[in-house]
Amino acid sequence: MLTGVILAGGKNDVLNDTLKSFLNISERYTIDYQLHEMRKICQEILIVTNTPQAFLRYVPRDIRIITDYFKNCGALGGMHSALSLSQSPFVWVTACGMPFISSQAADYMSKLCQERKADAVLPILHTKAYPFHGIYHKRILPAVKAQIRFKNGSLENLVNTLNWIGVSEKDLYSMNIPESMVFTIKNNKDYETAQNLAGQISLC
Repeated sequence: MLTGVILAGGKNDVLNDTLKSFLNISERYTIDYQLHEMRKICQEILIVTNTPQAFLRYVPRDIRIITDYFKNCGALGGMHSALSLSQSPFVWVTACGMPFISSQAADYMSKLCQERKADAVLPILHTKAYPFHGIYHKRILPAVKAQIRFKNGSLENLVNTLNWIGVSEKDLYSMNIPESMVFTIKNNKDYETAQNLAGQISLC
């Protein structure tokens, strides 16, 4: 069983006064693409946000909308809530500005995580590990809490404490999975790039 998680509660999750989940890309919202992919393999989908009203008005009722227990802790706070409330031992963690996530990659990574009994499996592209689009086991919850308590705790520091496995671009390319799976909209230039990519990628 796999739970899909969309982190959408941070101060960086807004672009041009619009939540990144609701940025229009080729006549669909970012979240439409994400939910479409997650429904292919996830038995449960969680949206972690501090603005639940925006999502309650839009997403289907079977999508669970939760908020941070630890406020103002960024991605760590969102991961804590997701890991605490997930009904599955494995969670697929994405950010709300990632319209091109890959269910094929997540399925492969989740199976690898189970087979190798790893704490996490992360994609590695051009020697860089991507915590978002990673698969995590619920057993890492104490490590997440520890990072939240640290003054300089971060998602990157969390990863350094885990027994994790990397999936390289070579592995992904062999399955015809494009690098765009980890593409994240951070600014207006990225938003323009996403519009162009959407015309090249087969989406829902």
